[in-house]
Amino acid sequence: MNPQTPVVLWDLDGTVLDPAGAITEGIADALWTCGFPVPENLDRFVGPPIGESLRHFTEVPEDQISQVVSVYRAGYLTEGLQRTRVYPGIERELGRLQGLGVRQAVATQKPERIAVQVVERFGLADYFETVSGAADDLAQPKEGRTSMHDKPEIIGEACVG
Repeated sequence: MNPQTPVVLWDLDGTVLDPAGAITEGIADALWTCGFPVPENLDRFVGPPIGESLRHFTEVPEDQISQVVSVYRAGYLTEGLQRTRVYPGIERELGRLQGLGVRQAVATQKPERIAVQVVERFGLADYFETVSGAADDLAQPKEGRTSMHDKPEIIGEACVG
């Protein structure tokens, strides 16, 4: 990205998109499906990577986290996205900024392949020069990254496009 051109970085969940229970209900469904109790205050799961949240807020054993993540991801791409909405006024603002020549990018801790699908599904891809996200929860870090969910690296990647 040209350092002289203004840039706006957008997060997805809670900024561009209202997950409206897609995350919390999806976590509850995945835990229940995998035979684990559902903790109170599922709002804590919105934001951090799912694997980290499962480690911190549940008693899911490490060797079963990948199973819960897989069930969650499968449900998110089917039912979860149907519960998700673009916040009112966001698309208008994206268009306004684009019209002013402001470069826009997404920097999210959502896995990048899913973030790209989400942006495309909601018809927002033309507003963003790049979509930068985390590596899949179960994958190795992307080349050049020291971790899978390092927010500063995700932001840096979004800034260079």
